[in-house]
Amino acid sequence: SMVAINPLNKRVIVDLCDCSEKELNIFLSKASTFFVMVGERVRFVHKQIKNWLLGKIATTTAKPGRQHRRASYGGTSIRSVSITGVSDEIQKCHEYFASRVLKLLNPDGIGEERFCFNSEGSKNYLLRYGVHHLAHAGWKEQARKLILDPGWLLAKANDASGIVECCQLLAASDDLLLLLGRAVSLSLNSIQEEPRQLMGQIVGRLMAATEKGHGDPVVRERITKFLNDIRNYDYGFQWWCPVAPTWDQAEQAY
Repeated sequence: SMVAINPLNKRVIVDLCDCSEKELNIFLSKASTFFVMVGERVRFVHKQIKNWLLGKIATTTAKPGRQHRRASYGGTSIRSVSITGVSDEIQKCHEYFASRVLKLLNPDGIGEERFCFNSEGSKNYLLRYGVHHLAHAGWKEQARKLILDPGWLLAKANDASGIVECCQLLAASDDLLLLLGRAVSLSLNSIQEEPRQLMGQIVGRLMAATEKGHGDPVVRERITKFLNDIRNYDYGFQWWCPVAPTWDQAEQAY
């Protein structure tokens, strides 16, 4: 929960931490000073964990009313604790979650079947935040591979703006992801109207970048391979694939 973006559903925690619901309930009861339950969601109380990390925590548990007011989404305000050990622990948390992301990937999955989950909440969490954990764990190559996976892109087509955010996490060091994020950003209205347009929009807006003489040849080769992967993937349905770069091109902004 220290590295989670939002409060976590208990079922999601069970899946991600590979524990039983009984084990989770025991843990939550023993660590109630640091957490507050809101329905079936676990919220992280930043002030309490910060004080504990600094050795200032009181022995009494905060009253529920005050606890609710102090509770906030995980993964942000804890960064104000400037202790190397704390950063190390958060890094380890991201690494653990990142390892679970990779373990729960279904290499043959299409769309929502991309992850090995029975829980819709867990699928949604991994689709929304899996790249986040990989990137913040320092596993950039695995994060890139996931973003460029046609099956993952299809699964995330209903959250096109989330695809853009994932690309932005690594765009500073990866021109392909920079251009992919731009291509999806240019296509948001069309994709929101029909998510299955995602693949055609990506191909159509990156095509010009594969033409000889455009940009770095290494990047051009990567884009060409990526678009071939997009074209050749079996999505389980027919889709319209552009054959000429007639739309606004992603590279034009750069």
